[in-house]
Amino acid sequence: MAPATPWKFSLKSLGSEIVNIYVEPKYKNFPIHKKILCDRSEHFSKAFNGDFKEGLEQTMRLPKESPNTFEDFITWLYRGNLPSWTSKKRNYVPLYRCFFLAEKLRIDCLCNVVIGKIQDIQKERAEKPDREETLLIYESTREGS
Repeated sequence: MAPATPWKFSLKSLGSEIVNIYVEPKYKNFPIHKKILCDRSEHFSKAFNGDFKEGLEQTMRLPKESPNTFEDFITWLYRGNLPSWTSKKRNYVPLYRCFFLAEKLRIDCLCNVVIGKIQDIQKERAEKPDREETLLIYESTREGS
């Protein structure tokens, strides 16, 4: 499992190998440093370092993910934090989707960062998840989450 603590970023942490991840719609290509990706995600490490098709080709397709959500993941991957959401309207969906992706990829550290950000925003705005958000969360997370 990926470490649950923040990391110090250095050029050494990037490595020199690049993998390509294609995300729907139209399979947008995201070239990413293999080392930083695999160091933070057991899912990607097994795929890209094993004898799977992804490991042989150094490419992966994520047909069910959103490019915007994946960009948020990449921001966290390289910067260690998430983009800021400053919308005055109530819209936690981008954060929820980032959590769903992190949970699916079993990246506990990112799950914790997202939950902390949601809690901070809700506390600042004195909001709680509404019925629709609660249903979305329930349907999109694994049991016991």
